[in-house]
Amino acid sequence: MQYCRSRLPAQCFVRKGLRESRAGTACGRLFGEGQAPIISTLQAGTTYLILDKGKQQLQLGCQAAPDVRKVYWYINDRFFAAADAKQRLFFKPEGLAVKVSCADDKGRVSDVEVRVKYL
Repeated sequence: MQYCRSRLPAQCFVRKGLRESRAGTACGRLFGEGQAPIISTLQAGTTYLILDKGKQQLQLGCQAAPDVRKVYWYINDRFFAAADAKQRLFFKPEGLAVKVSCADDKGRVSDVEVRVKYL
């Protein structure tokens, strides 16, 4: 799946070779050939135990293609931060289910969904 850089990942996609937004309008700013960044610091489907809800954070990091300079992080489909491709960031998870998306400066996107359990 490919995404445009002008919309959030959940709003724009390619279906059967056609560039569309979720609203069904044509999208002319499509990027995404090549491999999407791999989110390397969180394991999809894993439950992370948080001991101190107000202080403990999870790490964000990815493995991106050599031509990528910037990545854009989204937590639960909301923009979180822009960072250099090799930079590590931390965030405080909110809620029990967390969706983390990483988009590179070429428009390629990957997602992982994790669960959080507070002790």
